[in-house]
Amino acid sequence: MLSLTDLKVGIKIIVDGDPCVVIFSEHSKLGRGGAIMRTRLKNLITGATIPRTFQGSEKFNKAELEKKSATFLYYNGQNSYFMDNENYEQFELPNSHLGESLGYLAENSPVEILYFQNPSTPLGTRHLGRQMLPPLTDAGRQKPKY
Repeated sequence: MLSLTDLKVGIKIIVDGDPCVVIFSEHSKLGRGGAIMRTRLKNLITGATIPRTFQGSEKFNKAELEKKSATFLYYNGQNSYFMDNENYEQFELPNSHLGESLGYLAENSPVEILYFQNPSTPLGTRHLGRQMLPPLTDAGRQKPKY
């Protein structure tokens, strides 16, 4: 369990059943009252940024997240397909979970998949390759402008 003073930028906690990362925190003590912590949290499932104020006596559970390496295979209109590098099983993720990183994925590029609680429900990816590609359009990939 984490206490109020443990909430620092980058700490991942569970708030209302969802994993969140602290992106801003400000500790303040008001006169005779108790301490409070003003934070901004980013929900790792929905991507929403939530302002939240916590009282001094609150405790938090640390979010247990697991990272696995995978290879991006291909995408279609709604899903992207990956291969787990440990057991070579293929799985798919909705493109909505990938956010902006979808525009930078090339076929056979290495990625890290972030899992929360259940290994069969990945949250998203982090691109590990160095190649930068232009963002996707409805017609497919744009041609680079040289």
